[in-house]
Amino acid sequence: MNCPLISVIIPVYNSAAFLTQCIESVLRQTYTNLEVICINDGSTDSSLNILDELSIKDSRIVVLDKKNEGAAKARNDGIDISRGEYIMFLDSDDWLERTTIEESYNAIIEKKSDICFFTYIREFENCSKVKNIYFEDKIFFDENECKNILCKRVLGLYGDLLKYPENLDALSPLCIKLYRSDLIKNNNIRIVDTSLICTCEDGLFNVEAFYYAKSAVYINKPLYHYRKYNPNSITTGYKKNLYNGWQNLYRLMREFIDSHECDSSFYDALDNRIALNMIGLGLNIFAMSENTDRKISEIKKIVNEPQYARVYKKLQLKYFPLHWKVFFFFCKIKFSLGLYCLIYLMNKMIG
Repeated sequence: MNCPLISVIIPVYNSAAFLTQCIESVLRQTYTNLEVICINDGSTDSSLNILDELSIKDSRIVVLDKKNEGAAKARNDGIDISRGEYIMFLDSDDWLERTTIEESYNAIIEKKSDICFFTYIREFENCSKVKNIYFEDKIFFDENECKNILCKRVLGLYGDLLKYPENLDALSPLCIKLYRSDLIKNNNIRIVDTSLICTCEDGLFNVEAFYYAKSAVYINKPLYHYRKYNPNSITTGYKKNLYNGWQNLYRLMREFIDSHECDSSFYDALDNRIALNMIGLGLNIFAMSENTDRKISEIKKIVNEPQYARVYKKLQLKYFPLHWKVFFFFCKIKFSLGLYCLIYLMNKMIG
């Protein structure tokens, strides 16, 4: 049986508490022909020592030590030095199921695909929750479907998908996929620095990956564990630049649609992303160390901006469950106090 080399790229920054579990979950894979590229991104804890010790025990580990430049640059450096025929990304505080790589590779070979993606488990401190993307066991997407279903879905939800606005970025993560290396390198697909867009660099990457893919396959099986209780994670806490970062994200997505001459439905999907992102913006506002009046004022400022008024005017409420209908109706009529109350309840439920 031909078992090509697969590169697993892991950016590492101050992950000492979780790093051994993460890397050992790769070393114990049932698929063994691996190179494990660990990029130490200027860690100030004992992460580098742990990497060095593990690399002595297993020659498949490649350690790249560099100054801190962020996870996006670290992943791009990993892509540049990777030798594998396939690439998988893994965050240094997460871990894989033992068969993740083997099952992903087998699905790609069976369906002759460029990308395999799968579901994942969100690991909270006191519970675990599966995040489903589709509910069928296995789905094959041809070249046209990669562009007009998957690429568009990463841009934003549309049609019946709006029933689940909480799934806006369910398909976006880099780490729930196995990619054919040539797909990434031949199309020069790069990960955008989060200092520019704040979050969702995964989404931009996958907009391009699905657009250029000849085919993709989905496995409805949770093969990745996403840790949600790491206080050092860059996804934790208030993000001062989130609003401005997302404006840059929308601009880059719109430029991609423009340059690839996509039809109007792609713009509609992006407009829906802008509309639905009020959930994330609202929760981020709640993380501010400001009083209630200031938080209501911030919400009011956003919903009164022309861009948001435009996307809410065209947003179709018929697809949403009742509680989301109320939320986005308040967005439409610019009822900032009502939105504050709903976001307050949402924050309590999440917390």
